[in-house]
Amino acid sequence: MNKLQYSSLNAHLAEVHACRACEQELPLGPHPIVRTGADARILIVGQAPGVRVHADKPPRRECAQLWLDRLLEKLPEIQLTLLIGQYVQHHLLGNSRKSSLSETVRAWQEYAPAIIPLPHPSPRVTRHGFRGNCGSNAKFFSCCVGGSNHW
Repeated sequence: MNKLQYSSLNAHLAEVHACRACEQELPLGPHPIVRTGADARILIVGQAPGVRVHADKPPRRECAQLWLDRLLEKLPEIQLTLLIGQYVQHHLLGNSRKSSLSETVRAWQEYAPAIIPLPHPSPRVTRHGFRGNCGSNAKFFSCCVGGSNHW
């Protein structure tokens, strides 16, 4: 990664953190949560729960439209992307996602090894049967950790 690309990523992150595009819609004000480095190989994309970041509401559409694709362009080393929750899966998997979150998560092998869809870890989601409902855990971890990619 050359110094110009690194400063470009830092400049982009500064823009994201300074963004106020959705300020009128959020009672607590915008609070983007983005952490990365130019040589990142694993990307975790999801919504941030809790009152600190506006409860369990879906991420604002304008945030993805303004920032996400541009950010991904600046992270060429990504080898594994964890998509946490139905909102991000809807945005990034598009028509390749299944008809429900449960089905998409169960079909994780169709997206692996580059992408792994996961349920959001909120109590509401885990209460409805996601514990142990993602297929073979041994096969899942073998794909992610023991496969040909080394993170």
